[in-house]
Amino acid sequence: AIRGGGAASFGIVLSYKIELNYVPPIVTVSNVMKTLKQDATKLVTKWQQIGPNLDENLNLRVIAQAMDDDEAEGNRTIQAMFNSLYLGRCEELQTVMGNSFPELGFEAADCNEMSWSESVQLERKPESNSSFKAKSDFVKEPVTETEWEEIWRFLMEAKDEPLILIMDPLGGVLNEIAESATPFPHRKGNLYIIQYFMKWLETDMETTERHLSWMRELYDFMTPYVSKNPRAAYLNYKDIDLGRSATVWGPKYFKNNFNRLAFVKSMVDPDNFFRNEQSIPPIKSP
Repeated sequence: AIRGGGAASFGIVLSYKIELNYVPPIVTVSNVMKTLKQDATKLVTKWQQIGPNLDENLNLRVIAQAMDDDEAEGNRTIQAMFNSLYLGRCEELQTVMGNSFPELGFEAADCNEMSWSESVQLERKPESNSSFKAKSDFVKEPVTETEWEEIWRFLMEAKDEPLILIMDPLGGVLNEIAESATPFPHRKGNLYIIQYFMKWLETDMETTERHLSWMRELYDFMTPYVSKNPRAAYLNYKDIDLGRSATVWGPKYFKNNFNRLAFVKSMVDPDNFFRNEQSIPPIKSP
């Protein structure tokens, strides 16, 4: 249950074991930036089918955001960053990219070779004293180029909303693991996960409510393009907007695994001592 079921629901973890995987001495990190004038829409559309099926040593995600551009129509554009981590050298990555995603125009100049530990530190920057909001979705069917244009338009119209879309591919080994093997059920049949992420420095409630309201509007706008029945969500991007009723958020986070987690909870913490707004509740065995 604590392997993806939210350890805080079940108790205090005093120790654990992890299984290590081999990582080569040198890995390659790259960021390739594309705007609408540089065919970002076509590339993101293509990535949806390439990302989940790439070489097992390569993770290629997309981070998209609206930004000002004096040369663009309406002085706004979308920047899509194709962010990758490859377990190997730049020369090998060039070959993989050239075979799998030649449209991206990947070059040696895009490579940064380093140790794996150095690549992890790139993601661990000191945080300012800011507020943030995150929501999530899973995508099962590719979004069309026309639909992306509508999504971009929605983002560009909101000039003062500092939101980014972080799209991480699924597929690979995830598809080989059964939905019931661990609490995390969003495996085969999902192309990628979207994280809607926004942070801001202002502390007044008016600004905070404006950001939260717009984020919810975006979430509603994305409804036609994401998973349904249930509209799934990722536990680690915990979203209080999904409500405090476990019968609502439980299937979104865990699908059919939710009842099993609740049964475990009833055995190890029947009085619900370890709880929060969206913790697993105890139930009786069916």
